[in-house]
Amino acid sequence: NCSFLQGDDRDQVEIQKIRDAVAAGTDFHGVLRNYRKDGSLFYNELRISPVFNEKGAIQYFVGYQQDVTQEKRRTLFLEMLIGIGEILNETLYDKTNETVLEIVSQKVISTSLFHIASVSMVMGVDDISYLWAVGPGVSSVPYVCGNPAAGPCPLTLRAWRS
Repeated sequence: NCSFLQGDDRDQVEIQKIRDAVAAGTDFHGVLRNYRKDGSLFYNELRISPVFNEKGAIQYFVGYQQDVTQEKRRTLFLEMLIGIGEILNETLYDKTNETVLEIVSQKVISTSLFHIASVSMVMGVDDISYLWAVGPGVSSVPYVCGNPAAGPCPLTLRAWRS
């Protein structure tokens, strides 16, 4: 029983799936959120399988666990990037001879600065910081994807912030 590893995070769906699999005598495969002594989160992939005796009755269960924290972080990061892409896809539009691209989404800037911080890889930390620091209202950065010293790039980021 490794429930002490879950800390206060014991309402995970996977925990009930483990109980159900053991009660039914079936295999279990899932990923659990666990916590180290210092409180830091890590993920364990867990596999449990019944072992049967010669009469077909369950004799015991064998379990295997592996730390998959790095893989899980990569997956979460990719899902976040896909989500940002979907937000941008929903809010980007192209008007012939007016604006090449405009991003008009409160979701992108004000939903969560933590969430948008990863966009800094795409846009540049300075641009996002500038937009955030300008204050409420509409902010616009004509060089979102570039260095201001290198000249503008054909993107404009507009963000409403309350």
